[in-house]
Amino acid sequence: MKSLKLFVLLALFSFVCNEVMAIPPTTRQIVIKAQQDKTRPKFETPVANLDYDKITIEFGSSVKTDTPALSRFAMSNDDVIVTIKNAEGEVVYEEVVALSEGTVVISLAGYEESEGYVLDLVYPGNEEYYGNFEIE
Repeated sequence: MKSLKLFVLLALFSFVCNEVMAIPPTTRQIVIKAQQDKTRPKFETPVANLDYDKITIEFGSSVKTDTPALSRFAMSNDDVIVTIKNAEGEVVYEEVVALSEGTVVISLAGYEESEGYVLDLVYPGNEEYYGNFEIE
């Protein structure tokens, strides 16, 4: 009888722990690590899975270690063009932002899931960096 009570107690504890741990964060902030590339990225290998309600792209020290090519522009006051296209090549977001702002928050709320999205960052001098991702 004791072993049955212990088993039930452990099962209940395990269930409660799993339910608590399974609660997703309401807003996920992810640094999109774009990389310099001469070709378009392939949709089969996303760099991140993103919650479509809020996509955060951070510039600055957090990018510096992971993406040295981007850090050259991180502290400048230059503008960068941020473009997001869906798998069909349609532009779903485009904005010119100053890198000095440090963080760009993009909302794709209202867009349906796609097989993938492409993030383009176009810097002064038309240097382009690409990253691709999917929406959960």
